[in-house]
Amino acid sequence: MTPVLRPRGRAHASTARPTSRILGVVAGLLALATTVCAIVLIGGFVDPGPASTERLMGRSAASAGWAMILVVVLPLILAAVAGWRGSLRAGDLGALAGAAVIAAGLVQLNVLRDFSWLQPTAFVCGTALVALGLVIRIPRADRRPDDGEVPSERRAERPAR
Repeated sequence: MTPVLRPRGRAHASTARPTSRILGVVAGLLALATTVCAIVLIGGFVDPGPASTERLMGRSAASAGWAMILVVVLPLILAAVAGWRGSLRAGDLGALAGAAVIAAGLVQLNVLRDFSWLQPTAFVCGTALVALGLVIRIPRADRRPDDGEVPSERRAERPAR
């Protein structure tokens, strides 16, 4: 008699969705790169030139670096942490951070009035973050107000009458 081979049960999915982890990694790498750029500007390791410096707020590269940290790096860090942890807000934060990256590239183009490889790179990276954020976003109608569980799960927990 030959043994009968039965297929094993399905593997259980982890609590963090893979796409949110991808968003976390992408946002984290962008946050790291943007932080390095901001530190370079704040430390004065790069001279953008007198014409470009004249157009910057506060007429200094350091103020542009601090603005980059507040407007771009902080949303990227929030999106990275939320994505890595599999938070329900990871999609929203990823889309917001992507929009901040795109806006920073457009502001850089408008203020400096000089084309650089950074603008298309910011546009592509920001668009990727917005797309990832929208893909993993959970519709608000399916969220529970207290902890994010789906309402159908709440009904299953109630005792039968």
